[in-house]
Amino acid sequence: MKQSKRLGPISLLLISKGPEDIIEASTTKEFQEFIYFNTFKILKDEIENNPGGDFTIFNIPNMGVRINLKPNQLSTVLEKTKHYFENKEEFEKCMAIQKLIETL
Repeated sequence: MKQSKRLGPISLLLISKGPEDIIEASTTKEFQEFIYFNTFKILKDEIENNPGGDFTIFNIPNMGVRINLKPNQLSTVLEKTKHYFENKEEFEKCMAIQKLIETL
């Protein structure tokens, strides 16, 4: 039997002088793309390999922060992720996200 390798949470190391730096960084296209793309990738993996479980999508160890999701939060996060990709006109990702929503 072939075991699949699960992605697990993405670890981030955020270095800033204060909260203002993080807020400013979060408004950049690069940061948003990174967050939404990896959210989609991890949610897809978790839904396929760990249906019904709680899981962590991001871990920021130097700040003691973990972004955890419960099963009842998945469709909301997926809808927001789909909306992001709709605005970027990345419709293949939108269709893949919609399929994930329908499996919930």
